[in-house]
Amino acid sequence: MGTDTMPPRWSEEEAPSSTPLRCAIYTRKSTEEGLNQEFNSLEAQREAAAAYIASQRQLGWMLGI
Repeated sequence: MGTDTMPPRWSEEEAPSSTPLRCAIYTRKSTEEGLNQEFNSLEAQREAAAAYIASQRQLGWMLGI
């Protein structure tokens, strides 16, 4: 595929792939402080990571289950 057919923001290496890239999310908290809260940092980490993976969908990224 020539570079003239790809959006200018992608290099040849970054071009969308026909093969999906399954991604995993690893969250970690070093203390138990705040884990009992309705919304804690583990959930915030997971949401942020899932949003980033979703933003890379055009490159073939997908959240593996």
